[in-house]
Amino acid sequence: MTRKMPNRIKYDMTPLTISDLAQITIPTFQRRFVWTMAKKKKLIQTLHEGLPFGTILLYPRKDQNTGKTVKTLLDGQQRLSTIKEYNEKKLKYWKPLNIEEYDRNYKRFNDLVPDNNKITESKFDELVQAGELDRLTGIEEVLGDDSTKDDRHNATMILVDLRTELNNFIDLEHTQIFAISFTGEENEIPEVYMNLNEGGTPLNKYEIFRATWANTKIELKQSAEEEEILNFVKRYYQDAINKGSFEIDNYSEDELSENRTITLAEFGLALGEFTAKLLPSLIAEGSAAEIGFGILGIATNIDNRNLGKLDSKLSWIKTNVPQLLAQIQEIASSLQQAFMTLLHNRSAKYDKFESGISTTFKTLSFIAALWGKKVGSADFKQTLKNIPAYYVYDALSGIWGSHGDQRLFEYYPESTKRNYLKSLTPKEFSPIINQWIADRTAGINFNQETKALTTIHSNLSYLAVERYKGEPFELEHIVARKLITASDNKSQKMVLGNSLGNCMYLPKKENNAKKTKDLYEVVNSEKYNQLIAESCYFSKTEMDTMKQALKDQNFEVVNEKINHRSRQVLSTIAEILTK
Repeated sequence: MTRKMPNRIKYDMTPLTISDLAQITIPTFQRRFVWTMAKKKKLIQTLHEGLPFGTILLYPRKDQNTGKTVKTLLDGQQRLSTIKEYNEKKLKYWKPLNIEEYDRNYKRFNDLVPDNNKITESKFDELVQAGELDRLTGIEEVLGDDSTKDDRHNATMILVDLRTELNNFIDLEHTQIFAISFTGEENEIPEVYMNLNEGGTPLNKYEIFRATWANTKIELKQSAEEEEILNFVKRYYQDAINKGSFEIDNYSEDELSENRTITLAEFGLALGEFTAKLLPSLIAEGSAAEIGFGILGIATNIDNRNLGKLDSKLSWIKTNVPQLLAQIQEIASSLQQAFMTLLHNRSAKYDKFESGISTTFKTLSFIAALWGKKVGSADFKQTLKNIPAYYVYDALSGIWGSHGDQRLFEYYPESTKRNYLKSLTPKEFSPIINQWIADRTAGINFNQETKALTTIHSNLSYLAVERYKGEPFELEHIVARKLITASDNKSQKMVLGNSLGNCMYLPKKENNAKKTKDLYEVVNSEKYNQLIAESCYFSKTEMDTMKQALKDQNFEVVNEKINHRSRQVLSTIAEILTK
């Protein structure tokens, strides 16, 4: 039996003191996120209370000039910068955190000062932070020649005691900062960064590239597409400023407009936003960064798991910016055309797409499969025609749920492992439909997956016709929510009220009024005969049977009919998409 060797540990944990910080190299960013004062004060209060305050991430590199190993700071710059600033300007932080004590001492000091010479807070702050000789001189100036020895002594002690309070607020000499020195490969850094900051950082995991690619430069020309990229970069920083969590150091929008030079990291982020604007049906809010960097990986044939190596392709990217933007514009526009109607939510007041079965890697696989193919060619057309069917098929099978980045690489243009050229058949859908239905659990609220599949079904069938154009519909329960909750009152744990089989777009006017009625019970119900037929709506007999079963709490009967309709809905989707 072969014994599996343990994984090699790729990091060291080292406690550092303030004096050790001089040995750490901080990368110089072209534009740098900096904490607001509120976040800085929160860290200082944490240090005062002696509570843990996180770690910093270091990466040992060899200095090209000296050959010596230096430790570059990759994460934790704001903590170290704040601690350093506090050490130099203690009163700036102590004062707002101890405002009552400050005000009391300020008043005590001013009570010793003649009425015609009262000092401002800024002057008082200056005296608190002054050296001994400057402090004595300052006290004599503000108290005047007529002051007594006791007044000068009391004034001195107020300042000395306050200075002592400042120095004792945090014991910086013995404060330990725990550093993680990463000893693995450089292309693994983004994953390390993501894991360290999961759930805590307001920055996208791709922001680590800001450190490793700080010196990369891409000059944008005057084309409309490159102008749009530049504007996305501007908006990115303005949004960060508006959110209030960070300020931007050394950033000037005017300067950016003039020199039109951005970093590779900024280009990746902006490319994602550029694509998301063209392809809103598939790209959900917040996933643009993954899309942008993913596209750069596709264009340069760098595996999504090794995007840290993108800077090695900087020369190619700089040379091919116009072609790259033109190609993604053609592909994204073609995909938007294919999905625009399919995923459109008819109940939304404004354009909204139900992207509940979209995943970033799946969307990137569509882009990869079309990359390099000439728009209008037979392969491009066939791939584009087949993609919507795979979009649903892959969602039902759940194949993009894990190791999506590994699967994505198999769709790259230079790979021959996977593509979307082969058409799917309804028969291939059948087993995964049955399994998907069997995996459903009871409840009452529709999830995003159910909403997306319901939307696809409606746009392929009953809402695809002109007769309902302009009529408002809304996504709702077929067997009314109120009927289900009245019967299944144990937190809706028995009935599949949240299932695809119980979900559809219903006429808004009738639906808002019906409460517990179905389409057979509304006034002039015959006008919905066509809708009932085209939507796989329950028959009158089925509806009556389900209502009685709910009264009898015979949930098995109800669920059987809901599952049957789920199967009908998915089979209809499969048949239409594979034609």
